[in-house]
Amino acid sequence: MATHSTRLGQYVESSLLGFGLYFSEITHACSRTATAIRIYSKGAHTAHSMKAAERFFHMGNEELMRGNPGKAVSLYNRSLRKAPGNPSVLMNKAGALMDMRIYGDALETIEEAIEVAPDIAKCWGMRGDILGMLGNYAEALRSCDRAIELDPYDPRLPEYRDQVRRMAGMR
Repeated sequence: MATHSTRLGQYVESSLLGFGLYFSEITHACSRTATAIRIYSKGAHTAHSMKAAERFFHMGNEELMRGNPGKAVSLYNRSLRKAPGNPSVLMNKAGALMDMRIYGDALETIEEAIEVAPDIAKCWGMRGDILGMLGNYAEALRSCDRAIELDPYDPRLPEYRDQVRRMAGMR
């Protein structure tokens, strides 16, 4: 079973990969998220707001990599105030909340990401993971299945579903 930190690192990486950024170094990939923030931002009307949102997003990712999920959540919140609704920021925030074992808030955050971008498989996989941690195994499995339906080629998604099955005592 993967630790929270391991899954969190996968979510940070996968949220960036979900925008077609295939870089081996997460810090290098973080520098390329400006496009994603511009695509998904709803309230960032100025270049200054978008740059600030991107800066807070990068800083949040750095704090996650340092093992400071509480600081990361604060920075993600600042990013979201500048550029609301970015699913990458929301997914990373949910991952940080999971690392802090604040599953209810993590679920609320990932559901906001799904509302904004319902076709991102990683969001559905993360929702399944969170619901599994909350003991809602049936809904968790449905979320994992939706993730696999959206991206049948991601090898991690069936692993998340299998993990939920193990938590539920299924085979």
